[in-house]
Amino acid sequence: MLIVLDTLRHDMLNSEVMPNLFRYANQPGWINASEHISGGNSTKAGVFSLFYGLPVTYWDAFTASQTPPVLMETLEAQDYRFKVLSSATLVSPAFDRNVFAGLENVSLEPAQGSPWERDRQITESWLAWSEEESRG
Repeated sequence: MLIVLDTLRHDMLNSEVMPNLFRYANQPGWINASEHISGGNSTKAGVFSLFYGLPVTYWDAFTASQTPPVLMETLEAQDYRFKVLSSATLVSPAFDRNVFAGLENVSLEPAQGSPWERDRQITESWLAWSEEESRG
């Protein structure tokens, strides 16, 4: 599972500010990306650079050609299952045409309501999907 929290400072993942995620993050298998350096100070630049390992100056070329990141192609080739959920739209910026291009299980409609309600909706959606995947 990859959890991307836009604009979150790594030092906020602690027992006081985020107790549930902190507890999860301290289980075996968690990779702490506290040394990740963002490729920009915006959602578009940060997410693009996270997935591609390239600066956002390549955005237009990859979006026009709808070329997914090598990371996603490699994970897909290794039979990883994907469920992409977001509390914000994935069409502006056009992550549906680059980072998540070609994936079938991408929710392009963002969750509705206040921020905490959207977070709860995507958490519940992921839990339901995860349960379904583990049965089948």
